[in-house]
Amino acid sequence: MDYTIGQRIIHPAHGVGQITAIQREELVTGYQRYYVIRFANKQLLVRIPFKRVPDLGLRRIMSKEKAQQVLNVLRALPRQLPSDHKKRQQQVQDLIFSGYPLKIAQAVRELTWHRRRKKRLLLEERRLLDEGRNLLVQEMALALDDPDGKVSQAVD
Repeated sequence: MDYTIGQRIIHPAHGVGQITAIQREELVTGYQRYYVIRFANKQLLVRIPFKRVPDLGLRRIMSKEKAQQVLNVLRALPRQLPSDHKKRQQQVQDLIFSGYPLKIAQAVRELTWHRRRKKRLLLEERRLLDEGRNLLVQEMALALDDPDGKVSQAVD
């Protein structure tokens, strides 16, 4: 999948980024091209080789229809999380860092429900909930063209 300079994309681990350059570098094995991506929310600059893009799960911003599906997932009844905290954290981490908005929404829904039921979350679970929520809000705000922050309220 080809991207262009200035295009916004989603990285499964870093969220919304913008392609700021396409570089070509000479290596021993020949030339290799890279996307240079800036993640403003993390003050991070990443170079990703073209050939690694499919493996990393880099993708375009979700559609408006997908954003509505995400909201539907958030509204749905939660599934039971494992009672063992290590298994629970691994399951949630796999969902959040999958890069798929519907899976991220599922993790946010489950953790939110777990917090309300248990009245607390472990530190790592709180971090994962914040991370998942932020990933969803950033991408959905772009997908729904929401500069006013109403997406944040809808996710909550």
